[in-house]
Amino acid sequence: MPFPSEVDTSGKIDTSIGTIVVTKAEIVPKDISGNQPAAGHQILQIWFEGAAPTGFFDALEGVYLVGDDGSQTPRYSGGGVNAKLLATFAPPITAKKFWLYWPKNLPIELNITK
Repeated sequence: MPFPSEVDTSGKIDTSIGTIVVTKAEIVPKDISGNQPAAGHQILQIWFEGAAPTGFFDALEGVYLVGDDGSQTPRYSGGGVNAKLLATFAPPITAKKFWLYWPKNLPIELNITK
């Protein structure tokens, strides 16, 4: 599954709280709470806009990343931060390219900012 045949290039995702859009995906040294990644992992944060944060954590149910190394990583946190939506993942450091899988949507190829 690391190389989906069909991907969404718009970054738009239909969720239970409405349509949201990926605005940024970044590898960061610490998550928003100041936690560092476990050995062998990295922290990937994805920022979204387009819906109120109410219910966003529940809307993240079943969301995961697939890396180009074949890894599959569920989100470990998510919520609203300063009127934006955030989902955080801790994929292995062996993955360099990622696709976001959200139920009932095509996979989204992420453009990572470092």
